[in-house]
Amino acid sequence: MWDGAADLDFAIIGAQKSASTYVHECLVQHPSIDIPPAEVRFFEDPSYSSASQAGFEQLFGPRSADVRRGLKRPDHLADPLAPGRITAAAPDVRVVAVLRDPVPRAMSAYVHYVRLGFLPLLPINDAFEGILDGSMSLNGHPRAADVLDYGLYGEHLSRWLLRVRRDRVHVMLQPDLASGPAAEIARLLTFLDLDPTTSPALAGAVRSANTGTYDHRRIRLLRSRNRFLFDYSTDLYRREPRRPSPLGLAWAATATAIDRGVLARRDRTRQPVLRSDLRARLRDYYREDTEALEALIGPVPWHVTND
Repeated sequence: MWDGAADLDFAIIGAQKSASTYVHECLVQHPSIDIPPAEVRFFEDPSYSSASQAGFEQLFGPRSADVRRGLKRPDHLADPLAPGRITAAAPDVRVVAVLRDPVPRAMSAYVHYVRLGFLPLLPINDAFEGILDGSMSLNGHPRAADVLDYGLYGEHLSRWLLRVRRDRVHVMLQPDLASGPAAEIARLLTFLDLDPTTSPALAGAVRSANTGTYDHRRIRLLRSRNRFLFDYSTDLYRREPRRPSPLGLAWAATATAIDRGVLARRDRTRQPVLRSDLRARLRDYYREDTEALEALIGPVPWHVTND
């Protein structure tokens, strides 16, 4: 287990499928921020047991007093071990959370896990019947529980606030990012003790970062590609990169080319409409947690949503 210190100024901890990638891509462009282009898994299992301080340092450039070091890993918001591990390594770390209405977030998360190969590809209503009643998790797909759990922002943020002072936690709401991205990024830079006017055009450059797809043709193609690129754990909860055979590598490259060059350009799909009774069940599932969240950060727009 890694027990070293981490020279880290801030961490973007989530939430998954809530525009944290957009925020990350904005910060990557900032000249006074040093943040790896990929997600950092050092503080979660199984990476944590073999992580090293030297390996962590290799993610960043030379240290400079006027540069903020950060990382992004949207799973950290809901990971019960992450707050203790990160604050033990970096006691003064600042935390950034980007939150979205948990109902559409859950729908995006389901499709995300399907594309990664963790959950079965089903019509959206059938999928959420299985997710809400627990049968999908019981039938060999444990990631189905995460679809719901990752949207319990009040519970997870409360756990972080046991380790990090409230004034060192910056919460952003996806609707605010959508309506005023430049202002929201400026507020984030202020939170990081950086000049908010240094990059006035920063927030307009990556509006489509990490855009998902609801096109079943693309999802099937990407799932088939992933089977050649990753080894999946027996419980279908984790995957690790594998060295594909020449044939597998050729198919993966072909699938990627077809997706990006043909299917993505024709993709006009939007998030499917969930049956009204299922939306109501999701809204009820998150109701108490949303009230707990508002007690921590103030009103959120989805609390008054009528589906």
